[in-house]
Amino acid sequence: MGNGHLHIDQPTPAELAIVRRTWDQVSHIRLADDDANVSSSLAFGLCFYNAIFREDPDLQKLFPNIMKQARALTGMISYITKPADSLGELEASMRELGSRHAFYGVKIEMFRVVGQAFVVALEERLEDKYDAEIGRCWLKVGRPLCYLNYFW
Repeated sequence: MGNGHLHIDQPTPAELAIVRRTWDQVSHIRLADDDANVSSSLAFGLCFYNAIFREDPDLQKLFPNIMKQARALTGMISYITKPADSLGELEASMRELGSRHAFYGVKIEMFRVVGQAFVVALEERLEDKYDAEIGRCWLKVGRPLCYLNYFW
C-alpha cells in the first residue's frame, strides 16, 4: 500500500467461473411473477435497482429511467462476464463508465449499497440455487470493478 494504491485481492479462476455460471443461470431464469415482456436478465436488473431503493430510497433520484438503467447494467454484466478478448477493452469500458458515474454524482460510499443490493437480487432471482459462496464470489469479482470504475 506504500505506492498509494488500494490493494484488492483479485478473483481466482474458480471464483470467475462461479460468476460466469451464475450469470448464465440468472440470464435464463423466469420466475412466476416476471413480466412476460421483460427478459430474464432485465428482470434481474430491475430486481437489483429495487433492492437498492429499498436500502437507500434517496438513490432513486439518480436513476430517472429505471428500465434504461437496468438494460445498461445487465448489458455491462454480460460484457464483463464473457471471457475477455482484451483486458484493454474492459479497462477502457470501465474508465468510460467511471466517468459517467462521476458526472452523475455517484459517490464511492454508494458502492456498499450496490454490493448488498446485488447479493439480494442474486438471492431473489436464483432462489434455491443461491448460496453464500455465490454472493461472496460476486462481491469479490465486483469489488475491483467498482474500484476501477470509480477511480479511473
